[in-house]
Amino acid sequence: MSILLTSENQTNIVIEPNLNVHAKPIEYYVNENGCHICISHRNDGSGYHSIYRNGKNTKVHRVVWENKNGLIPDGLFVLHSCDNPECCNLDHLRLGTHADNMRDRNIRNRTARGSRIGRAKLIEKDVFEILDRLAKGESCTSIARQYAVNPKAINNIKLGKTWKHVIEIWTANILLAA
Repeated sequence: MSILLTSENQTNIVIEPNLNVHAKPIEYYVNENGCHICISHRNDGSGYHSIYRNGKNTKVHRVVWENKNGLIPDGLFVLHSCDNPECCNLDHLRLGTHADNMRDRNIRNRTARGSRIGRAKLIEKDVFEILDRLAKGESCTSIARQYAVNPKAINNIKLGKTWKHVIEIWTANILLAA
């Protein structure tokens, strides 16, 4: 049995020995970055497309990898060099550890931090102002009142527990000005 990978300008057969005979072909289009964007299977809500395989939903990019390269060893993941979870282009996929995936996330700035965290009440500009006020000796309580946050949030900024990426820039600017 096989999975049929199709796009507008090419058709590839990928061997899939464990798929049932009624498997839906994986259809995709090629975007401007060379990613093969799956259009035939349901997006699971986190950007990945799923295919029903061996009695459970499996991510399409994992199925494509295994069809070409064999089973994924325990402890390894199929990582996207293109950072596009919809992509199933074998040239954009590689095996790696969880640590490799986290390192890629950090290097490529995919970590939600600061104002990119959905529940954040402050933005980076606010934190720069808060740091300036703290440097002038203003209390956490009075600053917190103005920004409608808990004083502990301001204290965490003061202690460098939160908003580290802003504190690094603020500190560098202070040093350059000196």
